Amino acid sequence: MHSSTRSQAHATPPLVLPSTNSTRQSLQLQQEQHQELLSPMKQVAAATAGGVVTALFVTPFDVVKTRLQAQIGVPPVVQAQAVQYAPVPCHEQPLRGTLDAFVKISKCEGNLALWRGLGPAIALTVPATALYFTSYERTKVQLQRLGIVPPSLTPALSGLVARAITVAVTCPLELVRTNVQSHPKTSAKEVISRITKTKGFFSLWTGLSPTLLRDVPFSIIYWSALEFVKVRLIHQQQRLAQRRNNKNNFSSNNNNTLSIPFLDTPFTYPIFTINFLSGLAGGVVAAAATTPIDVIKTRMQMHHTRDYPASITAIVQRVAQEEGYGAFFKGLAPRIVKVAPACAIMISSYEVFKGFFAPPPPFALTPTTTNTTINTNNTTSNTNNTTA
Repeated sequence: MHSSTRSQAHATPPLVLPSTNSTRQSLQLQQEQHQELLSPMKQVAAATAGGVVTALFVTPFDVVKTRLQAQIGVPPVVQAQAVQYAPVPCHEQPLRGTLDAFVKISKCEGNLALWRGLGPAIALTVPATALYFTSYERTKVQLQRLGIVPPSLTPALSGLVARAITVAVTCPLELVRTNVQSHPKTSAKEVISRITKTKGFFSLWTGLSPTLLRDVPFSIIYWSALEFVKVRLIHQQQRLAQRRNNKNNFSSNNNNTLSIPFLDTPFTYPIFTINFLSGLAGGVVAAAATTPIDVIKTRMQMHHTRDYPASITAIVQRVAQEEGYGAFFKGLAPRIVKVAPACAIMISSYEVFKGFFAPPPPFALTPTTTNTTINTNNTTSNTNNTTA
């Protein structure tokens, strides 16, 4: 016996929700189109403005991180107890953690000491950020157009190229900033004069190798994570909006293409939040993974003013023998607290400033062969029961 139950209601054309790959392709297309609207000078201006905003926020964390990493060895317990009975100059007291460093630096040197090196930091930020973001986006767009690299590897390769170029250009400014932040009474001019007179002009590039070892992997991890999270947040935003049947967020045209108004501009809430969260996630992962290399780089740059080896191998051996392997993660907390919000602020503010100079084109999602079809109204359903 066969019984069939059929319920039918008014059917409307289905709303086709693209797959994650389709979302990625559409995002890349929008980025390519936006790139054509931005002149190099406008892109540099947007990156510079975002970099200055970021530098004002992260410099205190950078000062604390540098002081903790430049502090060699941990005082024995006996010496720590003796501090209670013997007066120790304020600036010579050991820093025992991130919060302790903030308190002691502010107390001993004043609140403005947390912004020591802001001048070199901004001087570093302006060329570095402009060069870095411009190089990254233009490299990525070219790779996407040529199609010689898989889409999943495009952010990593673009980040590698952009960071290598930027580090080579800005290494001297990084060296000066590190020395100024780690020595309270030293100016940038004094650091440059001392290094060039004693070691020569090219010694300003001391730390280039460990900086490349730190920043290139950081850039690869950061952009890969950022693009990965961004695509999925956008895709999830589409699904959440569809589930709420928010017809104001989605519209379907005759070409069966989804147009999402909130992605047409960086000034609306969802896309700003997506950029911020993507940058935050990428910053956390990349900062944690590269902290040991950051410690090595800081120690290497300190050998001009302290009795410390200049080679990477010698530094690794000495730190491991004298302080233990845990020392390679000194400054991890302030580094993450500094880097992750900085990445989030930088990428989101950069996109906002880009929007000021050239509003992005509409974000249109064209479904591919792998998609999800959702009817906006009740659809036809068939139920067949077969009984022998």
